[in-house]
Amino acid sequence: MEKSWKISLLVSFIVLIGSIITSFITFQSYSNILKSSTRSISELSAMNVYSEINNELTKPIYVSLTMSEDTFVKEWLTREDTMTEDEITDYLMGLHNRYGYSSVFLVSTQTQKYYHYNGVQKVVSQSDPHDVWYYDFLDQDNEYDIDVDSDEVTGDLTIFINVKMVDEDDQVTAVVGVGLEMDYITELLQDFEDNYELTVYLTDLEGLVQSSTTINNIEQLNLFDELGSELKNDITSNQEELVTVSKNNGAMYVNSRYIDELHWYLVVTKDTNVLAHFFLDYLYASIIMIVIVLMIVVNIVRLSANLYQNRVFTIAKTDYLTLLLNRRGFDKEMQEFDSSVAEAMIFTIDIDRFKSINDRFGHAVGDVVLRRVANIINNEVQQYGKLSRWGGDEFTGFMIGKRSVVVDILFHVLELINNDDMLQEKGVSISIGYTYSDFTDSLDTVLERADKYLYKAKELGGNQIIGDEDL
Repeated sequence: MEKSWKISLLVSFIVLIGSIITSFITFQSYSNILKSSTRSISELSAMNVYSEINNELTKPIYVSLTMSEDTFVKEWLTREDTMTEDEITDYLMGLHNRYGYSSVFLVSTQTQKYYHYNGVQKVVSQSDPHDVWYYDFLDQDNEYDIDVDSDEVTGDLTIFINVKMVDEDDQVTAVVGVGLEMDYITELLQDFEDNYELTVYLTDLEGLVQSSTTINNIEQLNLFDELGSELKNDITSNQEELVTVSKNNGAMYVNSRYIDELHWYLVVTKDTNVLAHFFLDYLYASIIMIVIVLMIVVNIVRLSANLYQNRVFTIAKTDYLTLLLNRRGFDKEMQEFDSSVAEAMIFTIDIDRFKSINDRFGHAVGDVVLRRVANIINNEVQQYGKLSRWGGDEFTGFMIGKRSVVVDILFHVLELINNDDMLQEKGVSISIGYTYSDFTDSLDTVLERADKYLYKAKELGGNQIIGDEDL
């Protein structure tokens, strides 16, 4: 049994080590494939995000540029002092209703009035900190500008597209534009992050975050400083196509794309550690499953081996014809006696003139007689001891109990044989010899005494019992 355990453990250990090594190699292979695939996936995702962002943010630019070329607005500005405010606010309201922008505005350079679709909001002034954007923009050469600021009307953080409107003499007559609530852009970025499992930023040319799903990052976090100067150079050196940079030895991929219309950078980061941790968890789970399966298999194998071994032992100590113990089985039973047992009866039984039965009726009938006699004896003896087929037509057994009781059992056996119709048709009788043992003598010595009584019974004609008390 111990040897079986050692073999099972050795096999299990070899299989376990092999499985772990195989799982590790597979994990390493998948890790390399994962890094390559993650790069491709991150690039594809970044391009999808770029297309969506470019579409969502360039549309209000074109709307604002269209406003700056609108003949009605230009005509209205030339006669601003005589025109009604409702005419321009109705125009702004029409754009608001059509596109749904949170802010649609016009600031006249002649009157400094800030027209909103809800009416005149204010008169801009260089002394008002909220109006600095307007004067700074007028001082710039660019046709349009994008500014992130709080909307004075709603108080919400907003992306404003500011466009200069000029007359025939290239003089700025107004600043027009629209505003997108940052919440809208944030929701858009959040959808990208949820769908593609990445992080999206929009930054200005210096790396200052202009839009992010983390509101606290806006106008506060410099992403180029966060990523490092080396990555900053990689990002800013190419404004024509998608740039992909590996960070922390492949633990993160940084994809960037310059959006020319916005003069912003789209920066997308993809953390590969999430997938790496997933595969690592998968590896651990696989090892645990292997261990569990191995434990189950080992126990099944051990149980099967034990059952098979017990089956072999049973066969080895069982007589194939009568299914009683054979000589080996009887010896083993005698060796396993509890030391508390003080005395046992040992008996031998032999079928009288069994050879003549075989000669008269054949061996097949002889086998039937042997099985019948064995069943009758065993049914009586098994409550107090064991019976074995010692060989041929001879049976040996032992019983433990009061002498009067066990002796009576032997006489009852003799009576049952003599009253069995099938056995009497064949002229079957038995002789029995018995003795008692206190286990101080060897089994051979005790059996020799029982055999002596058996032979004595046969000498007297058989069909009788002789034991210690009779001599």
